[in-house]
Amino acid sequence: MMVHSRLSELFAENFTTLGELGASVCAWHDGQEIVSLAGGYKDRQHEQAWDENTMVLFWSATKGLAAACLLHACQEHHIAPATPVAEVWPEFAQAGKERVTIAQMLSHQAGLAALATPAPVMDHEAVVAALGRLRARVAARRRARLSSAHVWLPRG
Repeated sequence: MMVHSRLSELFAENFTTLGELGASVCAWHDGQEIVSLAGGYKDRQHEQAWDENTMVLFWSATKGLAAACLLHACQEHHIAPATPVAEVWPEFAQAGKERVTIAQMLSHQAGLAALATPAPVMDHEAVVAALGRLRARVAARRRARLSSAHVWLPRG
């Protein structure tokens, strides 16, 4: 297939010309896989090849989808965005966060910037516990001065 061949060439250029370390991409159309590419390396030493099963974290790329999913869940369960997070996740109320709303979390106005204690990001329970203990750097407000990145990890 000519399109697949050209996509493969462009994908390979990411590693040979553009300095990309490793990547994979898969696209489906009408229930059919139309392209699946993987290449490069998992490590800077070029010792571990990147394959279609390489797991990665990607942060900002998921924000829109995560917000849409959360808002859909709020609609389905009749939870207003103005609802305090602690009403649906009681452990979140620790460290002065009892009044932080779902809307403030979604709009980066909760005053949360980073975990105070490191947690392995692939360990759901450890991250949930660390987020529960997290203290806001600034008080939650309509317009936060501290732009932050945080995650929403519903229980169950």
